[in-house]
Amino acid sequence: MFHHAGHMDDATAFADAAGIDQDRMILTPMRPLHKYHEMLDFDIGLVLLSDIDFNRAKSTIKGLEYAASNIPFVAQGLPEYERLALEGVGRVAYTPEGWKQQLADLLDYKTRKREAAIQRTRVLDKHSIGARAAEWVDVYSTFANNRADIRNTTVQYVHTGG
Repeated sequence: MFHHAGHMDDATAFADAAGIDQDRMILTPMRPLHKYHEMLDFDIGLVLLSDIDFNRAKSTIKGLEYAASNIPFVAQGLPEYERLALEGVGRVAYTPEGWKQQLADLLDYKTRKREAAIQRTRVLDKHSIGARAAEWVDVYSTFANNRADIRNTTVQYVHTGG
């Protein structure tokens, strides 16, 4: 079964767009933010992204959400997801054959559960608010201490591997 989480009634269903038989599809409607976790009720997450500039600039939030929810995932092999996979969180695929192989591997229950547990631990250890709190304190402190300079400040993202 395919599970489309976050379906909106006014949008084309993923099953229709992908040509999947409706009998093999579960649609879970979009939920309010405080009930978002209710949509994360499936075995394998897919992060399907076209290789375009916009998607290359996106964060790994979808993969992090899956991993934190004990859902192993496969993502398109874009730079941010490649970095995440090097940390042992998620899998990447580049070709249709690669996607098939990664998904086939995750169909094994023991593999899926082992990876889910490892990935959740790694996400909580390296990417949770608690793990990164000191960085946020530094950012807020910098701006609080330099309020007069904020209008002329340029913020640059530097990936530190964390």
